[in-house]
Amino acid sequence: MTSSSGDRGHDRTPRERSYWLDEPRNVTKIYYGLIALCTISVLADLFYEKHVHYGVEKVIGAYGIYGF
Repeated sequence: MTSSSGDRGHDRTPRERSYWLDEPRNVTKIYYGLIALCTISVLADLFYEKHVHYGVEKVIGAYGIYGF
């Protein structure tokens, strides 16, 4: 089977639709983006006064850990 320039090495028939998350590199981008957002959440947690309702909210980075 010969591959065209737009095939990218996938074993797909010409009629099969390709989605954005079918590419492993895009899944990796989402994964690292999620880690970055959680890290920002943990760092931001150091710079404001908390008015907690539950004891677990006192932990630094609780929302980032929960989000991850």
